[in-house]
Amino acid sequence: MFFHGLAQWFKRWVAGKTAADILICGNMLLTGEHGYFFDYQKINNDKAVELLEKALDEVVDIMGREGIKMPVILVKDIAPERRGHGSAFVEKGFTEFCIQPNMLLELPYEHFEAYLSAMSTKYRTRAKRAMKKMEGIEKREMSQVEIQRELPRIYALYKEVAKNAGFNMVDLNEYYLLALKRDLGHAFSMSGYFQGDKLLAFYTTIRNGEELEAHFLGYDKALNHDLQLYLNCLYDIIRQGFEASCKTIVFARTALEIKSSVGAVPHDLWCYVRHQNTLVNNFTGTILEYLKPVEEWVPRHPFKEGV
Repeated sequence: MFFHGLAQWFKRWVAGKTAADILICGNMLLTGEHGYFFDYQKINNDKAVELLEKALDEVVDIMGREGIKMPVILVKDIAPERRGHGSAFVEKGFTEFCIQPNMLLELPYEHFEAYLSAMSTKYRTRAKRAMKKMEGIEKREMSQVEIQRELPRIYALYKEVAKNAGFNMVDLNEYYLLALKRDLGHAFSMSGYFQGDKLLAFYTTIRNGEELEAHFLGYDKALNHDLQLYLNCLYDIIRQGFEASCKTIVFARTALEIKSSVGAVPHDLWCYVRHQNTLVNNFTGTILEYLKPVEEWVPRHPFKEGV
């Protein structure tokens, strides 16, 4: 325990020494390419990188003139099929790295029951057992008015989960989820699980074209084992994906093993970082290898062989 604690302290110390303002091309609250858009039918990878780097350098210059120094540039979540242009970033001094994968579930089935039928007996039984535990618990989509009324409880449930997350890039503002409902309307959904008037858990999703993005959630950890709250959230997100005629569920990072148990598959996303100081930049790769989170997990395979 002593050596484990010492290692954790040293890691925090190193992180403090390397802290800096970072210009991030991407969305820290979503997983995937959300920082830019290129029509790759009209522009090749190398040209896209050249334009993107130029735009980022211009932002750094503008911020510098306003007295805000941003010595570090991060380009977040390049999809595997476009990793080819990652070499162009590397040629421009960026360090390539990969952290936890994005967990994706494709939905080639007609409906939720067909999805369950595609599972092996073990995982189908597990799913039905988890759902049975929710008997007597009311699940409903929450309106903006209801979200506002339940906001203190929603935030407390979110914090209960977030504080124990092994990989947590941001700490949400208390009003963030309410603002999403207000600004995104029907594209954003929050579903809650109620026992009487008490909110036990919630999950949120964002509709993005043919994808349904699982967003933040929260649940009462003391009740999670008996009610399988987290697992039921995953199944209900999948059910919602079918109801919305989506083709893919984007489960994002964290909790990799349990997400794989409902059929999600890991997809690596590549990131690129560059320190504007050439000397410091030479050590970026070493520092990243030391600081990036590591989660050991066993991929599960819930579907029947050949499915």
